[in-house]
Amino acid sequence: MGRRCCTAAVIASAIAIAAPARADGSSGPNAWEDPRAHDRDVAVWVEPIGSGLLGAARIFYLSAGANVVLDDRIELVPEAAFTAGNWYGADTTQLGTWLSLGLSFHTGERPLEGFFLLPKLRTRIFHTPKGGQTRGWRPSSVSEGTDVELGLGLDFGYEWSGRDLPLYVVFVMGLNGGVCIECHDDGLAWFGSGIVGRGGRSTRGVFGLNLNFLRMGVAF
Repeated sequence: MGRRCCTAAVIASAIAIAAPARADGSSGPNAWEDPRAHDRDVAVWVEPIGSGLLGAARIFYLSAGANVVLDDRIELVPEAAFTAGNWYGADTTQLGTWLSLGLSFHTGERPLEGFFLLPKLRTRIFHTPKGGQTRGWRPSSVSEGTDVELGLGLDFGYEWSGRDLPLYVVFVMGLNGGVCIECHDDGLAWFGSGIVGRGGRSTRGVFGLNLNFLRMGVAF
């Protein structure tokens, strides 16, 4: 009987030593659980304000992207947008896309959280299948063809992801600039697009603003 008691005591002592201690001093099988186990690694989102405002102007616009966590405070951010509508005036239709890829550096203690700066490479391609012109107090002319923009951008704002709900929200603005190949002459360089032109095309510098303001999506 005494020998059995000693054996049981030795086994119990070994289990107690092997069991890891939790932060509160207790022990158990989950004591070594990764404190980041419930953090989000990826967020996918859309930009509803830009889609809504341009939709009110009868321009289809859909922008979507993702934030992929690379490190505690660094995220890879691919983005794509598609559009169809009258961007250049003169009763014409443009079909286009924006593509960008950047790295987001944020201040939060958790991934997908905090103030951020997002430098990125970006491009825009617009195609005008058929030219047109308008007369009046401000006549304009748009020629058939394709214009391509290459440049850099810088977004900034604040991102937040829920701890219990898979919700992801970003407040964002941005600046961009670059060179536009075969852009319309004599136009306003706004959003990288010549708004009012006389039909000619040339290569020139452009600048623009990111005024989508809001990104909403899910994080997982």
